[in-house]
Amino acid sequence: MSVDVTDHQALDQAADMVEDTWGPIDVWINNAATAIFAPVSLVGADSFRRVTEVTYLGYVFGTQCALRKMLPRDAGTIVQVGSALAYRGIPLQAAYCAAKHAILGFHESLRCELLPTGSKVAVTMVQLPSVNTPLYDWMPAEAGRQPRPVPPA
Repeated sequence: MSVDVTDHQALDQAADMVEDTWGPIDVWINNAATAIFAPVSLVGADSFRRVTEVTYLGYVFGTQCALRKMLPRDAGTIVQVGSALAYRGIPLQAAYCAAKHAILGFHESLRCELLPTGSKVAVTMVQLPSVNTPLYDWMPAEAGRQPRPVPPA
């Protein structure tokens, strides 16, 4: 099954279907991303919006869906797949870097909300180094060359 992570209602329906089919969701992993490889001056508003919606809001909406399932059971783990780019912006990927920065702030706020409640819902974030994923094969490039991960990948 595939679902657009920017569609909150579709995510909720997918979570319901998963639980109806296989039982309670134990682990929810947010890993959706899109990007555009271009200087900020060449990135259109719609492209910035789409990167932000998928790469940041997709995590927010996914986390909210997971919390709706996990908090009443007081069990489960939510994993945010982050990036070293949450800590360091790089040229030609401003929208992606900004979204990864936002995910880090969102994650830290969520942890601070859950800790004092004693909730057994765990949230964690893994910060990956440069990885050669299919993202580089289909990412739009306005910089005149094919995107590739920052070495070493």
